[in-house]
Amino acid sequence: RSATVLAGNNTVLIETPRRSMLKLLQSVESVKRTIDETFLLRAIQAQVAPDTPTEMLEELVHSARRVQISSSVAALFGRVIAISLPSSASDLPQFLAKV
Repeated sequence: RSATVLAGNNTVLIETPRRSMLKLLQSVESVKRTIDETFLLRAIQAQVAPDTPTEMLEELVHSARRVQISSSVAALFGRVIAISLPSSASDLPQFLAKV
């Protein structure tokens, strides 16, 4: 993958081999959760709500939980992001209306 990245002053860039990163993701839950939340936030902004500020989506992303999807659903739709919303998300239609 390639991307243009802007870094602030006094930034240190650390290149991590893929195998080491996968091992870290499997062994440290907080790292995995942070990576998952970052991916989910970017996916929502790119596909669903491109003009929505990050701050408005952070609570939704933080409360999201990974759910298992059957292989037939994955085969039908390709890449699927499934979010299990907490019970406090009962006002989701109102939230999405703001988005």
